[in-house]
Amino acid sequence: MKSWGLRILKGLGLAVVGYLVFAFFAPSSYYIERSKKIGASPEIIYEQLASFENWENWSPWQEKDISRINTYQGESGKVGAKAFWKGDSKISGSGNMEMIQLIQNSTVSYELNFDGREMNFRGGFEIIRGEFTSEVIWHDGADIPFLFRPIAVLSDLESQIIPSLERGLERLDSVAESKQREYELEQAEITSQSYGNEGFESLLTNQMSAPNKLKTRNDAGSCKTWPYDLALRKIVATIKD
Repeated sequence: MKSWGLRILKGLGLAVVGYLVFAFFAPSSYYIERSKKIGASPEIIYEQLASFENWENWSPWQEKDISRINTYQGESGKVGAKAFWKGDSKISGSGNMEMIQLIQNSTVSYELNFDGREMNFRGGFEIIRGEFTSEVIWHDGADIPFLFRPIAVLSDLESQIIPSLERGLERLDSVAESKQREYELEQAEITSQSYGNEGFESLLTNQMSAPNKLKTRNDAGSCKTWPYDLALRKIVATIKD
């Protein structure tokens, strides 16, 4: 019996040493990012990212866990604003996020913590203005506690996070482009009122290079021709200049 006990203790000792050696050589942190070009202005995208309340419109975690309840603290859209969530323990658990950096229409950075875990996550977004699209880069990273490093490697932590980032960007794309379209239609109505129907249609003709870019909408008192995408953005840019 003693020999078996010694063997078990020796085996456990070797396992512990092996685990510690594994932890020593395993990565001490991780960093991943995903990007997507979105057909919306940085201003509209920033509005969706800088306010935790607006995350409910596109968050991949909100989509996964319909039982998730969110509460907010602090001034929305400002550094120091916080969001707290509580959901299904098997899906999203509970935790909080805090805005730690905001640069208007350019950068959003946050810190994320899960209740009961030592690991603190830091993530953020970079918005890069293009001619008619904006590139959004979503990055996520964390320092991995020493004893958790082997588990992070064996569970392939990064592969669990990447699909959420990609799904979030897809949903953000849909929401931001819808908001962009609403804005453009509002601008088109303002423009049509300023130029009159004939003047607006003349402006459209001058700005358009491809007639198939137009869609039509018949509303009493409004211009019948309603441009989307490239045409209207050219018009709005012309008016602003």
